[in-house]
Amino acid sequence: MEFIAGSESYPFQLISGEMPEEIYLPGTVKLTVSIEIKEQLPEDLTIGMKLKKLEPFPMEVPCLNGLGSW
Repeated sequence: MEFIAGSESYPFQLISGEMPEEIYLPGTVKLTVSIEIKEQLPEDLTIGMKLKKLEPFPMEVPCLNGLGSW
């Protein structure tokens, strides 16, 4: 998982994370993350994830039927 420079000032910060080497669609993906929450967050908070395929060439994975990046 990638740390974004400057994210130290965000209300929450990714500390660590693990995900599988390969993701198959359709399928189920298990992500394990540890975050530090620095302030009260809204109860209806939604978190998004941006996916990028790296091999054989970099390409962002588009959202399709609710799966992928947004």
